[in-house]
Amino acid sequence: MGAWGPGNFENDDALDLLGELSPGDAGPLEKLFDAACAAGMQGEEIDATAAAQALAAAELVSAARGHAPDDLPDDAIPLVKGLKKPAANLVEKAISAVSYVLMRSELVELWAESDEPEAWNRVASGLVSRLDAPVRSQQLKKKERNADSGCLCSFCGESIPVPELVTLEMRRPWSSAGVSRGIYAHEACLNAKLHPRHIVQWWTPPDL
Repeated sequence: MGAWGPGNFENDDALDLLGELSPGDAGPLEKLFDAACAAGMQGEEIDATAAAQALAAAELVSAARGHAPDDLPDDAIPLVKGLKKPAANLVEKAISAVSYVLMRSELVELWAESDEPEAWNRVASGLVSRLDAPVRSQQLKKKERNADSGCLCSFCGESIPVPELVTLEMRRPWSSAGVSRGIYAHEACLNAKLHPRHIVQWWTPPDL
């Protein structure tokens, strides 16, 4: 797989992509997204190289909107600056490409069979959250982003900030008896425990 870690830049395919891009030229990113979407819409499996490069390209788009991953390589900084504020159409294509990669790609299966699928799930979940977030200038204030929900995560036991809170209700589908139970979790903690192909993708409608 040519990967030394779960990060979207911790693989040879992503670094090869960075070496092929030129600052200010979004065309190659758009082609990557279009190819992933075309394969996904036709029900085809996206190969591992195309999937890894689509995720890395989406990281660049997210970073240009003010939401860079912690492991953004130095070589990517000029590319991010060159994108300036990405066009809405490019962002929409990035979102669709990421969604298809997570649903229908060889990369997902490779990570599912790896020794650290949970770590990759957290990376994928983080990209979804950052790509879905509004541009940095429109973000909630820090106090609002960190507001405590008063709920503890059923997976890690830590307090959950409101924007990261998800709830799950469990019941036996074959019986009307008994009481259902709801649990609270960080979205990333929930996704970490799922099969990579089934992680929760929470995308905000564009008019919200």
